[in-house]
Amino acid sequence: MPDSTGIVHHVQELARDLALITNLDVLYRQTVKGMVDSLGFDRASLSLYNPETREVRGTWSTDDWGLVYNDGDRLTFLGDWEDPLNEAIGSQDHLGVRCSGQDWEVLIVLQDGDRIFGWINVDNALCHRPLATMEREIMALCGRTFSTLIQRRQFADLSQKFREQNALKDKLFTIVAHDLRGPIGNIGSLLGLACDTEFEPGDLKKLLAETRLASLRTYNLLENLLNWVRGQIEEVVNLRVRLPVLRPLLSVQNWLEATAKFKKVKLEVNCPENLTVVGDEQMIETIIRNLVSNALKFSPPGKTVLLQAQAAETTISIEVIDQGVGILPERLFTLLESQQKVSQLGTAGESGNGLGLMFSSDLARNLGGRLEAESILGEGSTFRLVLPDALDGEL
Repeated sequence: MPDSTGIVHHVQELARDLALITNLDVLYRQTVKGMVDSLGFDRASLSLYNPETREVRGTWSTDDWGLVYNDGDRLTFLGDWEDPLNEAIGSQDHLGVRCSGQDWEVLIVLQDGDRIFGWINVDNALCHRPLATMEREIMALCGRTFSTLIQRRQFADLSQKFREQNALKDKLFTIVAHDLRGPIGNIGSLLGLACDTEFEPGDLKKLLAETRLASLRTYNLLENLLNWVRGQIEEVVNLRVRLPVLRPLLSVQNWLEATAKFKKVKLEVNCPENLTVVGDEQMIETIIRNLVSNALKFSPPGKTVLLQAQAAETTISIEVIDQGVGILPERLFTLLESQQKVSQLGTAGESGNGLGLMFSSDLARNLGGRLEAESILGEGSTFRLVLPDALDGEL
């Protein structure tokens, strides 16, 4: 522990450095690191506390060598720290102390007014020195200073999250108002025409086929929208399991077989039965369905769309290969990264809502993967979903 001369200056310097940090998790880490490196305590850790559930969640801690490690997986209840916490609440310096001989461990309360949102633990586990009055004063100063810094950053993060949620809400309203209302209205008009008009059997069949395609496109848009929203909400955990890659590919083939036949395009699947990947099956299927839908849209009659999958050293790639019109290089460069709707008519005049690739790129990132694309104008395109391949023991 540094001597008393200048120790307050060390606290102030550490506080100035921490105030510049904009990432909350980094702030937790550097606070813990600073308690050891800058202020000289033997070990330190920072925990977050939920007074309603009495849950205690770890953030970062230091080991016996002063190295910082991620303690974020630790989730416990108040338990043994209840007495020191109550002592800290009732004490003037807001410190709770546990002693065993000369060894001590101190709980430094982090609070917002009367609300306790966490604490910092420090101890003398390595040097076994007595707890000095000067050290208590320094810890009390740290509690007041770091409570303000962490609370300010938590509020800033919360405000940012609210802004993002409002932006998400506005985007959803736009999609529902514009992109869902039109197709649903179109289906109603087609069905009304079928009910109110006398058609020859062949003409009626064509109208019903068109209505079916319109309903499938609308369902696909709704499925895209729901999966995309699901991927945007942090509280929703992806249902990651190890699954056979062939299963979502066959599901997509069955789903879009009628569309392929309507356009006279052959839809083939080439995937080893024993190939597996860790991921959310519904999200993977949604991404592949979008890619295949686009491939069919831009494929002339008589061509083939191929779904194939293969394993690399640490990844699984699922490819959708078409023999369609291809994409200009400058358009391909921005296609997957664009957050704007990009759409053009298909080879049979099919319209689109332009949301499929945008949603698919977001879903791929949510799965820890990415979308890649290659294309030659006039010869066709390959869109590739690349997913990390985890071991079963890592699930």
